[in-house]
Amino acid sequence: MRIEKSMMKETSLHIGGLAAALLTLMASPVVGQAPKAASQAPQLEGKRTQHPYTSKKYSPGAAFEYTVYLSKYYTPGTPAALIVQFDSFNVQQTAAMEKLAGEGLAPPFVVIVAPAGTLEPTIAGGTRRGLRVENYDQIGPEFPNFLVEELIPEAVKVENLSISTNADMHMTSGGSSGGTCAFNACWYRNDYFRRAYLASPSFHALAGADEFIVYAQRCEPRPIRVYMTFDEFESIVFSGSNYEAGLAAIRFLTVAGYDFRWQYFPPGLFERAQRRGRQGVSVAGSRREYPPSTACHGFRRWRHIRGTWRRDLACSKVRKPPEGRRRLQ
Repeated sequence: MRIEKSMMKETSLHIGGLAAALLTLMASPVVGQAPKAASQAPQLEGKRTQHPYTSKKYSPGAAFEYTVYLSKYYTPGTPAALIVQFDSFNVQQTAAMEKLAGEGLAPPFVVIVAPAGTLEPTIAGGTRRGLRVENYDQIGPEFPNFLVEELIPEAVKVENLSISTNADMHMTSGGSSGGTCAFNACWYRNDYFRRAYLASPSFHALAGADEFIVYAQRCEPRPIRVYMTFDEFESIVFSGSNYEAGLAAIRFLTVAGYDFRWQYFPPGLFERAQRRGRQGVSVAGSRREYPPSTACHGFRRWRHIRGTWRRDLACSKVRKPPEGRRRLQ
């Protein structure tokens, strides 16, 4: 089994139904051509606002600066799809959704950006504390509950939003620790979130994420759909490697039987970044009518991609992938 070459080309963009990775509205995938690399960020025509919020239940005293973006196709009073982004507002992803909504391939939508919180010092001269590890890397229902029970209702009230009550219309999206957070939210609150886009998720030994995917593989799969991207030159830090984490996630989601697709990008830093920004949320939304390149296809292909000598960005030495990894079937 092997990955189709089209998966490695920028010109083959499989737009599944709802583009934002998964808000399933189409009955079949649409194959189109990815736009050419842009020299500047796309201009969005929707309404974008930012609001402060201090947690009262989940983490009393923690401050959050969340962002709300209303698609230009959003109509007040008409339930819209919801995308929760982590870390910061993803302009490229949102622009891709706007394009698809304009073509009738995606519904009108609302984006809520949920950054990690902060705690102000309690003594004079103290240090402001960031909560990215606690919010994004920590596995468990606490932060997902905060999203569903505190932050999203607050945004709905402040902006007077109309959001669909259908969990299949709710998606999480993030990269690195934000990708881990996106999956964690769907896994623990699949009554509310059913779609996830993970860009180089860092399932690291930082706050239990590496152990979580081993544990979750033994559990009944949740009713969620996942699309993941990763590439050759991933970060390698004290808690783990995003590349190895990507392989582990492929094994877990495939073996456990999740509705899952993934895409690997070979070297080419600028082009890779451009591709990711545009199509990160566009693949994986069709109703199981996927092209021949499925998750298992990709996993088998790894040994051909990685079976040669390579150079890590994090290390000046050339090394060969571990033999055990190369033999994975």
